[in-house]
Amino acid sequence: MYNALRSNCKGLSSSNHSDEACFDCVVSYRQSLQALKERNRSGNRVSMAYRPYTESKQSSYLGFQEASCHSNPAAALVIITPILYKITRKQLQYASKKDIEILSVSKKTVEEESRGFFNCSGLYLFSQDEVLKATNHFDDSNLIGEATLGKFYVGIMPSGMPTTIKRLNQGIIKVQNFGEEVIRKAKIRHPNVVTTLGYCDTGEHCLVYEYCVNGNLAGWLLGNGRTLILTWEHRMQISIGIARGLCFIHANALAKMVHGDLKLSNIFLNEKLEAKILDSNLSNCKPNETKGLQTIKNDVFDFGVVLLQVLTGKKSKSVVEEARDAILKGASISGMADPRLNGAYVSSEFRNVLSIAVRCTAPSERERPYMEEIVRKLEETQSLV
Repeated sequence: MYNALRSNCKGLSSSNHSDEACFDCVVSYRQSLQALKERNRSGNRVSMAYRPYTESKQSSYLGFQEASCHSNPAAALVIITPILYKITRKQLQYASKKDIEILSVSKKTVEEESRGFFNCSGLYLFSQDEVLKATNHFDDSNLIGEATLGKFYVGIMPSGMPTTIKRLNQGIIKVQNFGEEVIRKAKIRHPNVVTTLGYCDTGEHCLVYEYCVNGNLAGWLLGNGRTLILTWEHRMQISIGIARGLCFIHANALAKMVHGDLKLSNIFLNEKLEAKILDSNLSNCKPNETKGLQTIKNDVFDFGVVLLQVLTGKKSKSVVEEARDAILKGASISGMADPRLNGAYVSSEFRNVLSIAVRCTAPSERERPYMEEIVRKLEETQSLV
C-alpha cells in the first residue's frame, strides 16, 4: 500500500503542484482508506495488544506486543496519515528535476531554482536564453497578439508543449517590483482567467502563460480571414465567461485588482471555445503618467465595449453610441446584430444583453453596475430561454 500511495503522489509532480494536484492526493488517500475497510470486511486483521511497559524495550517498543483484534478506520488513519504527510509535503515543496527539465529549455541548477520567488510562488523562473529558444528569438511567425504593455508569442517548450509568452515593452519595467507583481497576478486562479506559469526577469522581461488553442477573440470577430463563425450560443457562453473572470479579478480575496486593459485581443478561447481573460496589468510596472487612472468601473466600461463587439462583430469606435441610440432612443436593434449570424439569435436575449452593455458604457461611473450584478443579469438572461 505504501508503494501505491507513493506512486500516486509521484504522479502529481507532472501537474505543476497545483491545487488540483493536492485534490488528487486527497482522493487517493480516501480511496486507500476505502480499500482498507473492504479488506477488513473480508476478515483481515491487524495485530496489536497491550503488554506491560515494564518488560524489555527490545522485545516490545513502548510496551506493545502482537495479538489479534479487528482493524478499524481510525487505525488505518493513524497508519496512513504520517506517510501521506511526508510524501505530499516533499512533492509540493520541491519541483522534481524531471518536471523542471520538461518545462524549461535548459537544465537549472539548485541555485537557479531557488532564486527569487521560484520555490515559494510555484512559478517557473526562465532565463532569457530559454525564452528566446522557445519563441525562435521572437520570430514574427510566432506572434499571436499585442496589448498595451507588450506582444504575445507562441513559445514551444522542449517537450512540445505550447505556451503563450508575453514580451513586455522595454523601458516600462521597474526591476525591483517585477517578480513581486508577477506573483500577485499569479494568485488569480479561475476557469475564465489564463493561468500564469512563470516569468523571465533577466534581459527580456517576459510572462509565460498557458496556451489557448483557439486564439484571441479579436481574430474570431474582427479578423480579415474570418471563416469560422461563433454561434449565438457560443457568444452567450463567452460573454458570461468573461464576466465571471473579470468579477473574480475584482473580488478575489487573495489579490483584488483592476485588469486595466480588457479588450478582444486580451481574451482567449480554449478548445471548448470558453473565454479566458489574459494579462491584467502590472500596476507597479506601468509608466508613472498612467498610474492611478484605472478603476473597477473603468474595467466595467471596457467590458461593455467587449460585450457590444461580441453582439455586433464591429470595432469599438462607433458601436457604443450606436447601441446607446438603439436602447435609449428607441431605435431599431435588428440591424445591430453581427450579419454573420444570419438572424440566428434569440431576439429577447439580444436586447437584454445590449441593455446590459449600454449600462456598462454609461458616461458616469456611478451609473455603471458592478461585475457581480452583470454576471447575475447575464445568467438570468440565458436561463429565460
